Amino acid sequence: MGERDIDDLRVNKTLLSFDNAIENNDFGIDDMHVTKVMSDVILAEFIDATSAGEIMRNGILVPSTAALGAWRKAKVLIVGKSVQGIEVGDIVLLPGDKGIHISNVQVLARDSLEPYTVMKGLFISEDRVLATCSMNKVAEG
Repeated sequence: MGERDIDDLRVNKTLLSFDNAIENNDFGIDDMHVTKVMSDVILAEFIDATSAGEIMRNGILVPSTAALGAWRKAKVLIVGKSVQGIEVGDIVLLPGDKGIHISNVQVLARDSLEPYTVMKGLFISEDRVLATCSMNKVAEG
């Protein structure tokens, strides 16, 4: 194999490791808004938790001991330029034990004039998303 200059190599995926969940992150950005994410990264807000932060599945609380390993539902707020097949506003199914978990982070999405506070969410690589979802007619009505 011939030698290559490292500066000529293109990175197609994010260099952050999203293999294990990193929780309780204080990014020290209380005075800023997240406005964009890079590459194949997605910023999503969990939508399957109670106001106390407990995960609900079909009306049943998931025990806190099992919560990290549970699959999660989240609404996509911001996507990186390399993300394909997932759009802002999509509901996604993803592993709860991957990504960088965040709380109380201000987001200023591209079409929004006002910042939005993400109470509980995460940064995650597109490759970690299992599916996009839509509501059943029964659940909506």
